[in-house]
Amino acid sequence: MYPAFTIETSKIVGTPFDGYWSQVHTYFPSDKEKKEKRGDLLAVLVISGVEEGIGAVAVGREILGRLHEEYYGNLEGSAFERLKEAVKRISLEKEGLEIIAASLFGKALY
Repeated sequence: MYPAFTIETSKIVGTPFDGYWSQVHTYFPSDKEKKEKRGDLLAVLVISGVEEGIGAVAVGREILGRLHEEYYGNLEGSAFERLKEAVKRISLEKEGLEIIAASLFGKALY
């Protein structure tokens, strides 16, 4: 077994301004199988070309939902490969999207 590792995060959500919206996102799955096969997810989203207000938040939530779906939805293959493919697919679906993502998986940070 690997030594205990603790991660502390703070969430930051940017107010949509001048067509941009950003968010820091963390997800620590409670599902044992997802936790064992994919670890914890950390992501930073920056979206350009969004309207100010609640619309930007809805777009952000949609993107995060897709990221979860792509990364945790299929538990076959390695965590690194699934993370790489999930970010690639989501990036192609939404113009003006930048994603920085990492998975804390055992002793590795992908």
